[in-house]
Amino acid sequence: MTFCTFCGTQNPDGTPFCVACGRSLTDQPRPVGGPAPAGAPVPGPDPAGPSPAKGKGQMQRTMFGLAAPAVP
Repeated sequence: MTFCTFCGTQNPDGTPFCVACGRSLTDQPRPVGGPAPAGAPVPGPDPAGPSPAKGKGQMQRTMFGLAAPAVP
């Protein structure tokens, strides 16, 4: 059995058009989330590695920047 992706009606195998809505069953879009094409690259780990951690001076400037507007 073939399901129409437009209305969800179950149709007999080999039927070119949906028996309920009349749409073509042969030109229907692929379902979302299907398997990726065989030639698609798979993202791997970043070759540059993780970025270095921010230093203590950066954190102090950030804290001062957040606290300064609160002072009257």
